[in-house]
Amino acid sequence: MIRQQLLLLFSLLTTLAYAQPYVGKLGQFQVDQIKGCAPFTVTATSLVDCGGACFYDYLGDGFNPSAADHRSGVTVSYSYTTPGKFTLRFCSSNNCVTPDEIEIDVVANIAPEFDIYTCNSNAVQVKVVDTNYNQYVINYSDGSTVTVPSGSLAKDNHTFIDGSGAKTIGIRGRNLNAADNCTTNTKSFTAVAAIPAPTINSLQTISETALDVQYTLPQNVLGRLDIGINNNSTFQQIKNAYEEARDTIQSLSNATNFYCFRIGAVDACTNTASYASATVCSMVFAATAKDGFNQLDWNTNSAGMANYSLLRNQNSYLLNIPAAGRTLNDIDVLCNETYCYQLIANYPGGATSTSLEKCVTSFTTQKPPALTDINATYNEASTIELSWTNALTAEEYSIYKSLAGTGYTLYTSLTSTPFIDTQTSLTSPSCYQIPYQDACNNFTENDLDVCPVFLSATVSTDNKVSISWTDYQGWSGGVAAYRLEKYSQTGARLRVYPPSTSTSFLDEENDLVNQVTTYKVFVIPVDGTLPAVNSNTLEVIRRPNLFYPTSFTPDKQGPVENEVFKVYGQYVASFEMEIFNRWGELMFTSNDFETGWDGTFRGVDQPDGTYAFVARLTDYAGRTSKSSGSIVLLRKR
Repeated sequence: MIRQQLLLLFSLLTTLAYAQPYVGKLGQFQVDQIKGCAPFTVTATSLVDCGGACFYDYLGDGFNPSAADHRSGVTVSYSYTTPGKFTLRFCSSNNCVTPDEIEIDVVANIAPEFDIYTCNSNAVQVKVVDTNYNQYVINYSDGSTVTVPSGSLAKDNHTFIDGSGAKTIGIRGRNLNAADNCTTNTKSFTAVAAIPAPTINSLQTISETALDVQYTLPQNVLGRLDIGINNNSTFQQIKNAYEEARDTIQSLSNATNFYCFRIGAVDACTNTASYASATVCSMVFAATAKDGFNQLDWNTNSAGMANYSLLRNQNSYLLNIPAAGRTLNDIDVLCNETYCYQLIANYPGGATSTSLEKCVTSFTTQKPPALTDINATYNEASTIELSWTNALTAEEYSIYKSLAGTGYTLYTSLTSTPFIDTQTSLTSPSCYQIPYQDACNNFTENDLDVCPVFLSATVSTDNKVSISWTDYQGWSGGVAAYRLEKYSQTGARLRVYPPSTSTSFLDEENDLVNQVTTYKVFVIPVDGTLPAVNSNTLEVIRRPNLFYPTSFTPDKQGPVENEVFKVYGQYVASFEMEIFNRWGELMFTSNDFETGWDGTFRGVDQPDGTYAFVARLTDYAGRTSKSSGSIVLLRKR
C-alpha cells in the first residue's frame, strides 16, 4: 500500500516536472528542452523582433550568422552529439552587448541495465539496477507501460494476460525536465505457469574453513541458497542468487561440522520460495593409519544419497559404498607408503559432494609372511643360484648360509632376486635361509631351509657306482620326484633313469668304453608352476683294473690260452709290463696286451717257479698308475 502511494505521488511530480517551454533569462528566446541524451536536438524560438540581426551561439565558439531571422516566432534547431553541459546564447542586435542564454545539459545515452525474475502464473518482476536516470519506462510489449523512479522503487510486477511463452521487455531511462529520447534496452523473456527448479550440481570441501558449491539456475529464475549445520532440516538463508553458477562459503569448521545445502526457486512477485531439488551435504572426513590398515571415518547426513565413491591417490578405488556407511578399512596398503583419500557422495540426478583430501602414511608391526617357494639350482660353473618371487613388502633380503650342517651365518644382503653363490663347496652340501625386512623394519619368522640337491658317489673295486643325494628343500608343496641322468666325458647323454622318490642309485652297468661319466639329478616339483631345478654335476672316474692269471704252463701241451702269460686291462689307454725272475733279472717286457710272455728268455725255456711282474699304465682319464704281482710258471712232465 505504501509503495502504491509513493508511485502515485511520483506520477504527479513527473507530470509537473515536464512544464515546457524553457525561456531564456532575458526573455528573448525559448527552447523546447534543456536536457536530453546524446544525440540531443534543441529547437530554439526567438521571442523578439531582431531588427535584422538575430544570432545563436550553440557551443560557445562564436555566434552563427546563418542562424538569423528578423521576425519574432521563427525557430531553429541544433543537435548536440557529445555529452556535456553547454550554454546556448541568443543575440538580438548587432552589437550583442547583453546576449540572452539558456544552459543545455547533454547526458550520455546509456541503455539501462535491469534484471528479470520469473514468477508463477505467467508473471514477472522487473528490477532496474541502473541509477543513471531519474525514472525508467518499462514496456511489456503487450500494451502495458509502467514508469518507475530510480532507486529502491525501480521495480514492477506484471502478469501477461496472453499466457505463457516468449515475451519482450524494453526499458529506457528518462530524466526530469528532459527530453524522452534515451535508448531502450530490450530483453527476451519466457513466461511460465510454474517456476522451474534450480539444482545443486556439486559441493566441494576446499579447505578446513571453506566449501565451494556449484548450482544451476534456470534463466531469469531467482534462487535462494540455504545452509543447515549438522542437519538437513533446519536451514538459514545464505543469499539470493541470480545469473550465478557457484559460491565459496567461508568461515566454516569443516573438521568438526558437516553442512547441508539446498537451493530454492523464489517467486519474486510474492517473495516466497519453493524447494524441489535435492539437499546436498558435506562430510567430516578423516583418515587414520592403524596397524596394518588405514581407517577412514566420516560423518554426514545421507538422506536422499545414492552411495559413496572413494578415490585413492586421485584414482577411482572403491565404488557403490552404501550410503549408510560411516567407516571403511583399507587393508590393501604397503608399509611406509603415503595414501591420499577423498570421499565422494553421489546423489540421484548426478549431484556430488566431495570431501577434503586426507593423507596418511601406513605402518604395521605385523611380521611379513616368509617366502614359500624358493628355487635353488646348480649352474654349470658349480655356482648355486637362488631365485624366488619378490615379496611386495620386502625392502631387503638377507642370505644366511649353512655349510655341511653347521649353523646359519649371515652371508650377504640384497634387494631383489636372484642371488648367485660363487663360494660353493665341491665336497659338502650347502643350505640357506632367506628372511627379509619390510619397509616398517619388520622381519619374517620361521623361514624355510633352502637346500639344493647335492650328489656324492663311491666306486667299488668292480667299478660299480653307488650314487646318493640330499633331499631338495625350499618348496612348500614339496618334491614330486627325482630324475637321474648320466653323461659321457664329452657331454653326450648316455642314460635317463626313470623318475623316483628315492635319493640313491646303484649303477652296475659294465661299460668298458666310458671310464669317466657325470651324473646330475633334476628335481620335479609338486607345484607345476615352479621350475625344475638340478643338482651339482658329479664326475665319476672308474678304476682301470688289471686282470691276469696266477699261473701258466708254457709246455706246448695246451690249452692254448695257458701257454702265454698275458695281462688284461679295463679303461687302459697304454701300458708297459716287465717280468723278473727271483734274482731280479729282467726276463720280458711288453707294451701290448696281445703280446704276452711265453716263459723263455733269449729263446731258452725258463725253469718252473715264481716270477714277479710290474705293470705301468695310463687310463682314459689320463691318470698313470703302477700295479705289481707274481705269476707261477709250471711245465707238465
